Amino acid sequence: MPRLLHPCAGVFGSACRSFSNQSDLDLNCKLQDIDELFVEARELLSDALDSFGTTYFEDDLDDAREMVDKCLTTYTALLAELPEEQRNAVKRGMGMKMEQLKQELQSVLEMLTQDKEPEGRKED
Repeated sequence: MPRLLHPCAGVFGSACRSFSNQSDLDLNCKLQDIDELFVEARELLSDALDSFGTTYFEDDLDDAREMVDKCLTTYTALLAELPEEQRNAVKRGMGMKMEQLKQELQSVLEMLTQDKEPEGRKED
């Protein structure tokens, strides 16, 4: 069977990875899309933390919430379409990252409700 090369292959690795079938290739691309959403969501959460106490905070928080939601929704949709064995493998590989993202958003939201500065950001 011919091996397929794809632009998504090898983006996070050191060499171009080959795939034995289209399904593996598609899954890899979807996982990379989720990784990119994860990175973007974390950057937006960081922006929200940096802008805490400024007029930009609400907009930054809205952007972060939207990206976190998009990342988690995309991840959940992928899990729903996978057979059990692949779903479990994806959960093992990405589940902790998704939980981390939820916790980071929750921390920012708690900070907002408690109206306190992020750790290490108060000027003494």
